[in-house]
Amino acid sequence: MNSTRLLLSLVLLATMAILIVIADHKSARAADGVCGAAAEVPSHGKPNSNLCSVGSPTPVNTTGNIWVNPPYSGEVPAYWSWSCQPSGAGAMVDCTAPVKYVFCGLTSTPNATSYQACPNDLIAVSPAWNSYSTCRQGAASQTGSGMLKYATLGNTCKSTAGQCGTANGVPVSSAPPATSLCIQGFASSVSGSGPWSWTCDGIGGSNIDDHCNAPLLIVGTCGPANGTTVSSKPTSGLCSSGSPTTVSGSGPWTWNCNGNGSANASCSANKIMPIDGACGPANGQDLTAVPTGSDLCSAGSASTVSGTGPWSWSCSGANGGSDASCSATLCGGPPPVDAACGPADGQTYSTATQVNAGGLCNPGTSANVSGSGPWNWTCAGENGGSNAACSAAVATTFNGSCKSYGGTYSSQPASTTSSGCTSGTYTDYTDTSAAWRWQCAGGGTPTGSTATCSASKIVAVNGVCKSYASTYSSQPASNTSTGCTAGSYADATDDSSSWKWTCQGSGGGSAATCSASKAPTEPCLPNDASPSGQSSCPTQSCFFWVSGTMPSERDSGTNEARIGGAHVSNIVGPGNYPDAAGDTTTPGPFLTAAMGSFDGIAIGSNTRVIIYDGPNYTGSVLLDQHGPKVLNNCLFYGTLTTVRDGRTCNDLLTMSWASQGGIFTQFTPATRSARSDMHGWGGTTLSLNPFSPNGDGDAGAPKNSIKVICD
Repeated sequence: MNSTRLLLSLVLLATMAILIVIADHKSARAADGVCGAAAEVPSHGKPNSNLCSVGSPTPVNTTGNIWVNPPYSGEVPAYWSWSCQPSGAGAMVDCTAPVKYVFCGLTSTPNATSYQACPNDLIAVSPAWNSYSTCRQGAASQTGSGMLKYATLGNTCKSTAGQCGTANGVPVSSAPPATSLCIQGFASSVSGSGPWSWTCDGIGGSNIDDHCNAPLLIVGTCGPANGTTVSSKPTSGLCSSGSPTTVSGSGPWTWNCNGNGSANASCSANKIMPIDGACGPANGQDLTAVPTGSDLCSAGSASTVSGTGPWSWSCSGANGGSDASCSATLCGGPPPVDAACGPADGQTYSTATQVNAGGLCNPGTSANVSGSGPWNWTCAGENGGSNAACSAAVATTFNGSCKSYGGTYSSQPASTTSSGCTSGTYTDYTDTSAAWRWQCAGGGTPTGSTATCSASKIVAVNGVCKSYASTYSSQPASNTSTGCTAGSYADATDDSSSWKWTCQGSGGGSAATCSASKAPTEPCLPNDASPSGQSSCPTQSCFFWVSGTMPSERDSGTNEARIGGAHVSNIVGPGNYPDAAGDTTTPGPFLTAAMGSFDGIAIGSNTRVIIYDGPNYTGSVLLDQHGPKVLNNCLFYGTLTTVRDGRTCNDLLTMSWASQGGIFTQFTPATRSARSDMHGWGGTTLSLNPFSPNGDGDAGAPKNSIKVICD
């Protein structure tokens, strides 16, 4: 029983394996062959490219036959044939392309010199399909005179390129006749309905065809604008067919509609002429009844007659013509009143509204004027009185306008129209104590307004010192904002008790001499090297000390240096130090500290230190610190609790130095703090560039500059 189950399991596993193999075989089957672009395209010669888009082509052969009719019966091949064999196990596909037959003609008996070499596989047969003969090397058979000759496979005959006939490029109204299609070659059928196209195929061995066409004949025909009467030059409807030329003239206007042959049309349009209105026979008459009909106007359109005697009406012009005002009196009625122009007559205005408001007639009546002027109107008399012609001119007024002058001036800045006015004419004007003055007179008709202009005079300003009541260890005023409340700052020579400067007046104002008391002089600290840029020696309250080791109250090997001492340290007084470290060739004031690792600074109680990122006080400010202050690089020890020479860095920050007296009394534990690694002034807290000269162990390090300022 168990053996039967085992046998069934093995059979099942084998069946599954066979199914998997079959599925894999189907999925991995290669693609079938596919014919290329040359398939089904007629060709004179054996095709040799684009045979297969998938697979490799077999050699091209011929297949099938075309029967050639008597008197010489025979067959010629009908197709080029080949197959596309795929690279894998896909199916091979058969491809064909029709053989394209060409022909050539003879006008005399053929002979051995009538033939020349043509490509192999050339087949030529008569387009009439009613006779043929065979071209052979050196000789030929013939049938009658002027017969066409034909070449079978491998034989040759002369070739002629196709050439378009006389119909090519000539506009026609219908398809051109067959006799005009080709000068040489065999004409294809004509396609299209205008334009038309055809091909003149080369004959014999020639594959040169000529592609020909004939455009549709277009006859120029005038459009709907032709023969019209219009007020302006026509721009549309010029031609119903053909292309219009430029419209010329100023009325009447003319143009042509040109076709693509010789049939062009000449077209034109007339201009509408204005008609002025004119009063009819009733105008100015004494009548017993209201005038009507043709008595009102001899030209133009009559308005409604108003009044009960006297009567008035107007005759409106046409096509832009003028209107006429007309009137008639009642027989035995009031006497006629002659019209007269109103106050607006002869005046100058900017707008038509101003003219109408100025009064058009007095007495008499007139319609309001309009337009941009000049304006003309007629005042109609009453009761048959005479009319008056009136007019008003366009205003040319322009107002004077000053040229602007900011600032202050010691003399008149404007002396001519071009220098003093943006509009109008310059005239001088009386100045005031504070301003130069002139005028810009307007003009035109009526005369525009006059503008009075001015420019500020320079006013004398006396220099005034800024007050400093305390005593100062360095110059407290170094520019106009810190030294003067009026005037401009200028440094002056100090004396033994005072800092000196002046505040210069302007505009002829006087200068003020300023001073601030110097602080009592402290004794100079030892170890002063008097570097370049130092303005006075370091003192107990005004100094900047830099060390290559930890600041302390003692010197201890390479671990500690006494503040103010010279052990791997430098000290300076107030001053400006454009290159702090310098280099070994040109030492800076802090070269000694910079040559070692940079691990500490001390700043006096009345001292401010500013360190710049670059030389000559350029770049960002890296440190701006006022004393008293001690900065220790505790990472020099490793940690705050690392012991060196019996002390930790934390001891240096917290121990009392009061017993040391002198310079140490100002540095209580509260004034001391630890910073990140200051060897290269590169810690994340202080973030300073290396205080290191070019040429030492930190070659190429950026140079810093320092200002030391004492209160």
